[in-house]
Amino acid sequence: MIQLFTQADMERVLQIEAEHPQLIKIQALLQAYGIGYDFCRFYRQQEDGRDTGYLFKLDDSGVLWTEEDADIGEWSDFFGMIGLSEVSAVGRTGCRLQKECPVFGCQSGNIFVKHNSLTETSVQSVETTSLTQVFAVICRCFPNLTTAQFDGWYCDLSHRIRHGVCKAFLYRESAAAIVLSYGQTAIISQFCVLPEYRRNRVGRNLMQAIESVYSGKKLVVFSKDSLSDSFYGNIGFLPAERWFTFYR
Repeated sequence: MIQLFTQADMERVLQIEAEHPQLIKIQALLQAYGIGYDFCRFYRQQEDGRDTGYLFKLDDSGVLWTEEDADIGEWSDFFGMIGLSEVSAVGRTGCRLQKECPVFGCQSGNIFVKHNSLTETSVQSVETTSLTQVFAVICRCFPNLTTAQFDGWYCDLSHRIRHGVCKAFLYRESAAAIVLSYGQTAIISQFCVLPEYRRNRVGRNLMQAIESVYSGKKLVVFSKDSLSDSFYGNIGFLPAERWFTFYR
């Protein structure tokens, strides 16, 4: 059975010492948004009195984490009921959804992990609050993001930053990244370097700055292609599992 989170559910889930990045992502978003917004919902699936999965829904996009014995068929049907057009999942959950969601297209890639050993004083931080500059770099690197989407992107990101679970980074207006964190894990997303600055250590310098801010934490990155795989492998990240994005 899938149900909306209650206040008790929220408090309990935030206390879980999670290891998996997908569950950590949901915890961070739960910390940022809580359960009081109509456009943002958290759901749990329960079997025999035990939670087997969680879903975060923001507008028509979702983030799913499940246990191995979750009812994936129920989740698949539920996506249509609540009007999701995009859902992210990882590992075996993603593989099972490929079989259960024939109406969805699918993109996938590799997740890389690094246990960060840098200290806060190792390198100079390039954390920034200029989200307009960050968006300008990211927009050039990700074709699916357009200037018309800035208001929604800014509103979502600034909310996460205000609640202490997210930071934006900019390096010399040539590279940018967004990092979502909770507990001892930091999840790096939208990490990008403008084409004309690649192969000049710009990406390495940006990553070092991120590591200095999240000293001692596990770093997780969702790589988008083979070139990114090579980059992350060359700077000490190790492949962990696959990510999947399902879309209508």
